[in-house]
Amino acid sequence: MVAAPEAKITLRLVDESDHPWSNMPVRIGFFEEGKQNIGVTDSNGMFSAGGLAITGEATFSVNEQGYYYSRGVYRFPKAGHRWSDYVKDDKWQPWNPVVTMLVKRVVNPTPMYSKHVETMIPATNTAFAYDLMVGDWVHPNGRGVVSDFVFRVQGYWQDYRNNDAILTLSLSKPKDGLIPLDYEMLYGNPAGSALFMPRFASEEGYSFTNKWRKARKQAMGGGQDESICDLKEGRGYLFRVRSTVNEAGVVTNAYYGKIHGDFDFGGSGSNGSSLVFTYYLNPTPNNRNLEFDPKRNLFKK
Repeated sequence: MVAAPEAKITLRLVDESDHPWSNMPVRIGFFEEGKQNIGVTDSNGMFSAGGLAITGEATFSVNEQGYYYSRGVYRFPKAGHRWSDYVKDDKWQPWNPVVTMLVKRVVNPTPMYSKHVETMIPATNTAFAYDLMVGDWVHPNGRGVVSDFVFRVQGYWQDYRNNDAILTLSLSKPKDGLIPLDYEMLYGNPAGSALFMPRFASEEGYSFTNKWRKARKQAMGGGQDESICDLKEGRGYLFRVRSTVNEAGVVTNAYYGKIHGDFDFGGSGSNGSSLVFTYYLNPTPNNRNLEFDPKRNLFKK
């Protein structure tokens, strides 16, 4: 068996102002026999480690009390190809690159309405409103009272090979809106800090078009196979709802929140459509803090 090439990286840990974290415990692994290099960062926030890297990858993580768990991966160029094409003197190139990872401190976790929604839009071609503070469809389809998100699915469903659906999301107030945000994914989950969305919602930049849409389509057979899916991995949203304005059109009162992951939906048949999304809503008007305290979910289980 040919030994794997050696690899070495230097991990640099920084805070949200790009200042180094010194004396921070860190782990670096190279997928060789499950070994982990454990150490602490120096005064410049750096820790170096090496090992045999059969996959051409180095993973690293920080799991320290008072900070959000953070993890990442560095892939050497052309990892997965023949070693002889890019390994020099049995060493991965570049040798000992400096890789920076953001580590966020736990600052002000706040109680929020947090819910992973898995539900059915009751019918096709009809709008249905969802109350984020109640966590249900608005009456008469549920216990909700305020129309925060209004969903509508249009299209048809023949079977899983032949269907066409468009999901439209509307918001009730002219100054309500969404801000899409993209983030890096690692093995099916967000990379970097566990607090991968902004700590605070933005004051500006929300879409006021009052119309947001996603499409899904499968058309199979006859040599004209077609597949469309607008859903995006590594896509989340900030949102503003229940906004009111003064005579000058300036927002004076609103509620802010975030959505982890894209909206997911499927089908547009006689029984409506499935709908999946995960949201967090700050219960205090005009409070843009999105640092959720998982011990204080305002939805009681």
